[in-house]
Formats: sequence, structure tokens, C-alpha cells
Amino acid sequence: MTSVVELIVACPHCGLPNRHSQLAGLSYWLVRFWSDGWRDPIPPPNALYRCGVCGAAALRAQFADLGQLKMAEMAYDVDLLASGPDRVKVMQVLRRLTGADLSQALSWLQDGPSRIATGLRLDDRERLTGALGAMGAVCSIHAREIAPGSPAAWFAAPALQDADDVETLRAQLHAPGLDDEGETALRLALYQHWNAPFREASVTWLPGDQRDGAQQDNARRLASLLREHDDYERLLKANLARERSDHASASILLTGDFGDYEPLAARLRLLVETKQSAVAVFGPSDFE
Repeated sequence: MTSVVELIVACPHCGLPNRHSQLAGLSYWLVRFWSDGWRDPIPPPNALYRCGVCGAAALRAQFADLGQLKMAEMAYDVDLLASGPDRVKVMQVLRRLTGADLSQALSWLQDGPSRIATGLRLDDRERLTGALGAMGAVCSIHAREIAPGSPAAWFAAPALQDADDVETLRAQLHAPGLDDEGETALRLALYQHWNAPFREASVTWLPGDQRDGAQQDNARRLASLLREHDDYERLLKANLARERSDHASASILLTGDFGDYEPLAARLRLLVETKQSAVAVFGPSDFE
């Protein structure tokens, strides 16, 4: 069985490969969503990363995918060394799991160490040796590579590093060739970063219209970039208005149906109606 370990990406600055871990199998219902679009357990898809080779930072989307880093595909040969005390049950297991006929199974039991299977995949090997071991038999396993993995150099490639500090994020706003999508991702990351202290219940909320000039400028520019024809971006834009205490504008933006995002819209409408401007956490109950 081939196991995918990581995605390999090329740095847009130096072109050299980096490993980028992929998180999978995380239950959607365990993710904490926040009203500003932040998700606690995993970074957003357009997060900013730093190359492990040259140290330059770039959006994830700017790292070119080179392929998947795979383990080599292995095959296993199994030898029966000793049948143990219950030869009859061992013979039954051999016939059932290897497809051997009665005479073949008997010869394996009588001839001493015998090669009873070749070229097994991992799950078949574990099934055979586990069943024989439960009967008291003793086996030896020989592994061999039947298909190469990814280039060995990829295993030595450095891993991408998070680069989400404010100064790096702001510097990327002046990177050449930055398009509206990239700028939106950067400004949203900045906005979420500046909201981070207020995710703690012990920190008093400071509305967006009372933040410093850089934060207010970023929020205004972000609002202008968010597209109202996109349901999710319209929700983010409504939340920006709400967090600036502009509940009238937020209410207008929240008018209509939001499709799959309707549970989020309903929660935001409630916050707007009750004149709450603080960043809020959304849990599984908001999707029921």
C-alpha cells in the first residue's frame, strides 16, 4: 500500500523544493469557526509561509506544486518456521489465507522452514501472520521494495514555516505581481491576526472603528476587495461592518439567502440585531 506523506512545493523565489504537510481527516464538526473567518485547528488555505531554504515569504498559492512525497511500495514474503502445538488449526489457516491445497499445506508443516507466501501487501501480510501467530505458529517476514518512492532529495527538503507575523504580512502587500485575490488573503490574515487577542474571553473587545490607523485602513481596503456576489465573502464583509459597529450596513449585507452558509448568516444576523460587535466563535450548534 502506498502512503502519501507530504506535498512537495517549489519556492517562488529560489525554486527549491520544500515539504508542506497536509492535514486530513479532521472532522468538520470539531472546527471552531470565528465570525472573522478564522478557523482554530488549521491554517487558512492562503496562509503565508516562509521557504526553509532561502527564507523568503509567500502565499501558499504562490508555491508551485511539484508532487506528492510517497513512501516506497513494499511487498512481503513470509516463511513458516514452526507450526506450534496445534498443527491442525495452523493448516486450516494456511489453506484459508493462502489458497493452498491440502497436500501443499501438509508439506509446509512437515518440511521445516517453508516459504508460504510471496509478494504480499502489508494488510495481507498482517492478516496472515496475525492469524498464524494466534495459533502459536512462528513466522519470519522478508520485506522488499517493489516500486520506488519519490526522489530521495525530497525527503531531505526543508518544511515550510509559518510566516504570519504582522510585519511579514504587511511587507507582502508590496510584493510584485500581487493580484486582488492575493491581496484579499493577506489583508484578511492581517485582520484576523489583529483580532487574535480578542479571542480570549479575558480581553476587552475594541471595536474596529476605535483601532489604530493601520488596522482601520486595512479593514477598509479589505471591505472594498470582498466580493458581494460571493456568499462567503459577503458574510465576511458584513462582519467587518458589524465589528466596526456599523450594524445598519451589516444588516443590509446580510439580507437574502446565503445557501450553504445560511447558518453562519443567521448567527451574524442575531449578533447584528442585538448590537454585538465583538468577534464571536461559531460552534457545531450553529450548523444544526
